[in-house]
Amino acid sequence: MDPLIAIDNISKVYAMRGGDVHALRQVSLTIEEAEFMSIVGKSGSGKSTLLYLLGLLTSPTSGEYRIRGRQAHGLSDFERSQVRGKEIGFIFQSFHLVPQIKVLENVLLSARYAPETSSTDTRKRALELVDRVGLSHRIDHRPTELSNGEMQRVAIARALLTDPSLILADEPTGNLDEENGDEVYNLLKSLNEEGKTIIIVTHDAQLAARTDRCIRLKDGEVVNGST
Repeated sequence: MDPLIAIDNISKVYAMRGGDVHALRQVSLTIEEAEFMSIVGKSGSGKSTLLYLLGLLTSPTSGEYRIRGRQAHGLSDFERSQVRGKEIGFIFQSFHLVPQIKVLENVLLSARYAPETSSTDTRKRALELVDRVGLSHRIDHRPTELSNGEMQRVAIARALLTDPSLILADEPTGNLDEENGDEVYNLLKSLNEEGKTIIIVTHDAQLAARTDRCIRLKDGEVVNGST
C-alpha cells in the first residue's frame, strides 16, 4: 500500500533580486496514514516551505511529490484545489478568521470546498464541530470577541469541516499561552487517535517532543529524524 505522502529529492528555489534562495534542498520524506509528527528548525530553515508544499500551496522546483500514490506534478490548479479541499485541513498561527462574521459562519467557510454536501448536513457538522472544540456558548460571537485560544479552536473546527485525512498546522500554539496551547495539543492528539494524520511546524521544543516523530531542518535540509 502506498504511504499517504512520499516526497523524493524535493528542492525549492526562489529567484530573488539578490540571487537564488534555496528554501529546500533535496528533501526526501515518507509520511504514513495516522502519523503525528512535527517539523522543527530555526527561522529560514525551510520548514514552512515544506508544509506549504505538502499542502499543495506551492510546487517544488525539482523532485517528486506523491499523495496517495498520485503524482502531484501533473495536477491542474483545479485538481490541486480539489485534493486540498477533500484531503487537507489547514491551521495557521494567525488563525485567518474573518472578523466581520460569527463563529459558525467562519467554520462554514470551508463548505465551499465540499459543494456536493447538502447545506443542511454541512451546517449540522459545523455545529457538532463547534461543540467539540468547546465553543457552543460562543457560536454567535465574532472573532474580535474571542480570546486567542478560542480563535484557534474556531480555526481547528473550520479545518475539520470537510473531514480531511491530513491536518497541516503551522505554529498552531505560537500565539497562545501554555494553558491554551495544551488545549490545542490535546485536540490535535485526539484527532490523531481517531486516525487523522497530523503534521505540525513549530518552534516549540516541548510541543515537538510530544509528537511521535520529529523532523529537523537546517538550511533547507533534513539534519536528523527518521524519514
